[in-house]
Amino acid sequence: MNAARRKRVEAASKAVSELVSALENLDTTISDLADEEREAFDNMPEGLQSSDAGEAADQAAEQLEAARDALQSAVESLGECVVALDEGAV
Repeated sequence: MNAARRKRVEAASKAVSELVSALENLDTTISDLADEEREAFDNMPEGLQSSDAGEAADQAAEQLEAARDALQSAVESLGECVVALDEGAV
């Protein structure tokens, strides 16, 4: 690989690494929200849990948890992308 392409690959790797860092910060925020919503649902009396409001809170917690899982998967994939770029720049 010539020097010009190597620099472009290194720049791409750096950009993806920065994206990973930003997504990891976002993951923390989403995880906190999911935990708070799950805790709010779990602290509801059983009668309220089975009401429309309780079911909405449970659904919101589940969706936040699914979003967190999807984001974590994306971060892992992007991490693999960085490794491949770094190995390709040799």
